[in-house]
Amino acid sequence: MNRVIGYCRVSTGEQNLDMQEHAIEKYADEKGLRLVMYVEKISSRKNNRTELNNAIKATTEGDIFVVYKLVYFAIQMCTIMQRKVQNFAS
Repeated sequence: MNRVIGYCRVSTGEQNLDMQEHAIEKYADEKGLRLVMYVEKISSRKNNRTELNNAIKATTEGDIFVVYKLVYFAIQMCTIMQRKVQNFAS
């Protein structure tokens, strides 16, 4: 089943996710695919991003993983790689 797996993040509870969510919803609608959205309000300094991990685990073959800004995803991936790979640089 092809779906859009969306991930949105802001750093604080006072920040708004609306722009990110709307952009990802629009993308899924344009593709005609069902959207599964994961959102969290957590600092980029936190290593444990539960919803990002859930989104990655939920993604299966044929799904499209969508983030509003690649930096939200890239920071976490660098952290994961640094813990699991001895020789990783970013």
